[in-house]
Amino acid sequence: MQALLLSCLLVAASAVSLYYEDDVIPREPPIPVPPRIMKANDKLIMVQVVWRHGDRAPVMTYPTDEHGEEAWPNGWGELTAVGKFQLGMRQQYALGRVLHKRYINSSDPLISRRYNSKQVGIWEIYGERCR
Repeated sequence: MQALLLSCLLVAASAVSLYYEDDVIPREPPIPVPPRIMKANDKLIMVQVVWRHGDRAPVMTYPTDEHGEEAWPNGWGELTAVGKFQLGMRQQYALGRVLHKRYINSSDPLISRRYNSKQVGIWEIYGERCR
């Protein structure tokens, strides 16, 4: 189970870096994933996407650290702000663009363009960062 979850996270991370060259995303070598070619009678009925948060600030520091929480504009554990770009937020935005292109703006969309709570389910572990 851990290997499967790790591979899903790595695939999601590499997908973000593969599709949008103009976004500020760390460049890492892509993980080769063979494409799944759907046959004539195949129909995609569900997608389960697992990803980890984007770049974020540490959740705590060590006692002699010269930099306190003020070094992190959004606070401990929050998505980061780097220069004028919100790196952690931009990573999540780029992931959303990839998912939108693949499952909504495709020739055979899986879900409708308008949000429908019956088509999408979202679960998170720690609600504070997911708002």
